[in-house]
Amino acid sequence: MAGKKGKRKQNAKGPAKRNQEIRNQEKRKTPEFLRAKNENRLGMIIAMLAISIMTCVVGINSISLKQKEKAYAAREQELLQQISEGGAR
Repeated sequence: MAGKKGKRKQNAKGPAKRNQEIRNQEKRKTPEFLRAKNENRLGMIIAMLAISIMTCVVGINSISLKQKEKAYAAREQELLQQISEGGAR
């Protein structure tokens, strides 16, 4: 009887393995156009990351340039005022 129990366990596992093998064989291959999309996904992610980093850098530089422009305009007004005061003397 011990030999039969061992065979039952093997037979119980056998059909499950066979069913899984059949399921694996039944899986359809990914169509070519979908495969190409999956292969390019990493490249697209890297490109989007690079573009977003560049956009952030340009935006930050734009803000700092606007602040410098305001400071220069204030300095210009101050110098013009000093010139007009110097000419009035």
